[in-house]
Amino acid sequence: MAALHSVVEHHGYTRQRAAAKDKQQRDGRVLQACIERDPADLYSHFKLLELARFWGDRAAGREHAAGVLRGLEGGKLRLEGQAFGGELVALVARALHPEEPERALELIGRWSGRCAPSPALWLARAELRELSGDVEGAGADFERCLGATDPTAQLVTTRPLLGLARLALAAGELGQARQLAAEALQGAPRDREALLLGLSLSLGRGKDEALAFAEASGPPVDLLADAVGASGRAWLAA
Repeated sequence: MAALHSVVEHHGYTRQRAAAKDKQQRDGRVLQACIERDPADLYSHFKLLELARFWGDRAAGREHAAGVLRGLEGGKLRLEGQAFGGELVALVARALHPEEPERALELIGRWSGRCAPSPALWLARAELRELSGDVEGAGADFERCLGATDPTAQLVTTRPLLGLARLALAAGELGQARQLAAEALQGAPRDREALLLGLSLSLGRGKDEALAFAEASGPPVDLLADAVGASGRAWLAA
C-alpha cells in the first residue's frame, strides 16, 4: 500500500475500456470461483446479478436470478442480516420479469419482509408500481426513498425526485414537475434524465426559456436533440 497525494481518476469501468479488457468474462470467472468455494456466498451471487445488469446481459441475468431464487426457496441462501438483500431481491425480480411489472412486484412482495430497510428495493418497487399504473403506491415509495439515509445519493435524491416528477407530469402538474426536476438538477447537474426533463419543460414555455436553460446547464448536443423530439411528441399528443 502507498499513500498518494494527488487525484486518481479511475476509468477501469468506463464501458468501452472495460469491454476492451474483457472484464465481464474476467469478473464472472472470479465470482463463479467464489461461489464454487462457498455456494452460500450471497454477496458473490449479488455481484453476478449486478454484472449482468451493468452489461445489459439479459440471458445471464435470468440465469443468475433463477439460481438465486432456487437457493432462497431451498434455504441454501439467506437474506437475513445482509445490507444488500433488498437490492438483490429487486435485481432478481427485474431479471426474471423484465417486461412484467406486476409479476416482478409479486416476487418483491414475497421476499421484501426478509430484507433490511433498503432504498434500492423501495426505488425499484416505486418504478415497477409506476409502470403498472399504481400512482399512489409509486408516489409513496418514491417519498420513502427521499426520507432514507443512504450513502448512494442517486437512490435517495435524484432518482426518486425524477420519479415524482414523472408522476406529476402524467397528472398534468407541470409546475410541480418543473420544481422537482430543478431539485434533481441541484444535486446531479449532469444527470441525463433530469436535463432532458428540464429542457423539455422549458421548450414548452417558449424558445427563450429553453435557450436560457440550455446555456445555464450546457447539456450535450444529442440530449438537446432528444429534448426537442420529446417536446414535439408532447405537443402532438396534446
